[in-house]
Amino acid sequence: MKISAKTVYGLQALLEIALHPAMDELKTTEIASAQKIPAKFLEQIMVALKKAGLVKSLRGRSGGYSLGRRTAEISLLDVIEALEGKFEYKKSKRSTVVNEALSLAMEKTSEALKSLTLEQLIEEKRKKDRTFVYSI
Repeated sequence: MKISAKTVYGLQALLEIALHPAMDELKTTEIASAQKIPAKFLEQIMVALKKAGLVKSLRGRSGGYSLGRRTAEISLLDVIEALEGKFEYKKSKRSTVVNEALSLAMEKTSEALKSLTLEQLIEEKRKKDRTFVYSI
């Protein structure tokens, strides 16, 4: 399994929006600048995230994007599936040890991705931002 730049950028964009809850909406230019994401690529990503209900948009001068759900309700699996498509292993018709092992691995990976939420990413980021590194 390969996680594409699209998914990484999508997660970064969601994280940026979530880190600014006091602001009503963030513009794609603000998100792109803060997260160093190519603006045109981000626009495509935001359309897919909106279609999946992960973000809401408001048109107009003061428009932009806000989260479509609470941070605890947005899992990494939700983002991957919104941007990459269904996360699944297409097992062949023959039941083999290899097919069963791959199927189990995908099931466990899917469960892990579903259990990781945007809220947990925010907590981790805030912990790291509070960490001081001293060197002499």
